[in-house]
Amino acid sequence: MDQPLGQVLQAAAAEAADLSQGADRLQWLAGDLIRRAGRGGDQTLVEEAQGLDALAQKLAALAGFLQRLGEDAPADWRLDIAAALAAVPLSDMANRLGHKDAALSWAVAPVGECELF
Repeated sequence: MDQPLGQVLQAAAAEAADLSQGADRLQWLAGDLIRRAGRGGDQTLVEEAQGLDALAQKLAALAGFLQRLGEDAPADWRLDIAAALAAVPLSDMANRLGHKDAALSWAVAPVGECELF
């Protein structure tokens, strides 16, 4: 499966950006759960929740880096990604990385619906 390097890098950037958005949502959820539990003063718990913010920021930075590399990669540079895709156990992610149409994994389900995995 021969793909342009720039396209591969941009697909990886989209995945990192999607994961960053997911980490942002988890950060909000963790903060809400801490407040509901009445444990807002537990410094260790707050610091662990703040780790989600650092994770989201790092993923966003990685996404930007990969996106820029993808934009700047010479158009004639190609890469066989078949073996790399085979190492991705999540079929929806592998499809996106292989440029097959698939929705991003952190897409929000409509209200009232539950997504099980």
